[in-house]
Parts: sequence; C-alpha cells; structure tokens
Amino acid sequence: MLALSVPLYRRRIGRIALDTAACFALSALLVASALAQDAGADKTLLKLQLNKVETAGEACRVTMVVDNSKGAGLKSYKVDLFAFDPE
Repeated sequence: MLALSVPLYRRRIGRIALDTAACFALSALLVASALAQDAGADKTLLKLQLNKVETAGEACRVTMVVDNSKGAGLKSYKVDLFAFDPE
C-alpha cells in the first residue's frame, strides 16, 4: 500500500539504485573469493579476472576474463549466479 503513494519515477530511481547495489555486491563477492584463494600463485592453472560490472537497463552485466594459458583445455565452464529481487 505504501508503494502506491510513491511516484513512479521515484520507484524507478530506487530500482536502478538497487540494481547498481546488487552489481557492486556481486563484484565484492567475486573479489573476496579471489582474495581467499591459496597464495600458491606459481601453480595456478586458471586465472579468473573481473573485468567490468555495469547495469544494462534493469539487469546487471558482468564481464570476466579467463586466462588458461598454463593449463590443459577446459571441457566445460559453469557459473552459478544468484540474484534476489525484493519485488
């Protein structure tokens, strides 16, 4: 009921802010995951780099760079992404 009294443009601005916050939270999660890895960088076979995070309309676009120059070919690559929307 309270959301109906808020003008539409303010709800859209709030939605964009929520999407931007979700993108930054995802990037922080990826950075924290990368920092939590073992310090043995000499034996690393696969490097995953977060290249860019941006909002695309009402969605979030994440660009990552995968460097597999030291390892064998990959048979598959799977990314699980979970996004929660309060609406």
